[in-house]
Amino acid sequence: MSSRADLELRLASAFEAARVRWPTLAVDAAAFEAHASARYPEGVSPERWHAEELYLTCALLGGDTRALACFDAEYLAVLDRVLARFADPVLVDDARQVLRARLLVRGDDGSPPRIAAYNGKGPLAKWIEVAATRTAISLRRTARDIPVDDRTIVALQGAGSDPQLAHLKHTYRAQFTDAWRRALRELDADDRTLLRLHLIDRLPVDRIGALYGIHQTTAARRVRQVKERLGTRVHETLAATLDVAVDELASIVALIRSELDVTLGELLSTDADLQDHAPNAR
Repeated sequence: MSSRADLELRLASAFEAARVRWPTLAVDAAAFEAHASARYPEGVSPERWHAEELYLTCALLGGDTRALACFDAEYLAVLDRVLARFADPVLVDDARQVLRARLLVRGDDGSPPRIAAYNGKGPLAKWIEVAATRTAISLRRTARDIPVDDRTIVALQGAGSDPQLAHLKHTYRAQFTDAWRRALRELDADDRTLLRLHLIDRLPVDRIGALYGIHQTTAARRVRQVKERLGTRVHETLAATLDVAVDELASIVALIRSELDVTLGELLSTDADLQDHAPNAR
């Protein structure tokens, strides 16, 4: 059993080593000690404890934006290695940011980011690798659970009480799905990830803003602009391909706007074919 004196010496040396390793961070000594002490793993001798890496996680949990830059510089490559192991091309640019968000952003229910569970028992890079692998497997499983045809029905059959909209969905289901998929493929990886964070992970705009290093107003505006561009692009595609009257086209546009979030959320979370063909994947 390690003595309190041994732990205090280890914390002091870890604090100084971490300050040298991450000179841009300014973590209070008392805050670091409280954070690290609460996570001391039983059965691990102080000299084998990776306490200095708890300095970074303490800064991350404290909301220090400079800690995000440090995390990216040292550990983002770990996420890339995890994604590269999967035979099917999980979207590296998109999935990397989803994984990063799950590690570093508080949950909608107020639960702490997953990085809060790191206790220094082993290297932080190895811990991130394990956590990222589990998340990547979950993402891939989600993408494959629902066949494309069934997914399309789920996304487009919710007709509501409007018989005209129900008729449009039934008649133009294939064209609707194709237009949405094409519009999503035309987005860059950052914009698709933004939509995933907003529609699938349900992150509020203040957390999205923190993740991207922008103000929440800017984040909200960007989400709105991306959705508007998608809606406009789908409208243009359908107007060019469907032989319909002006009033019916107006109803189609109304349908597009009313179901934008539902349709995008379904396709982004479950369409493996869309991910396989997404641009900017490395």
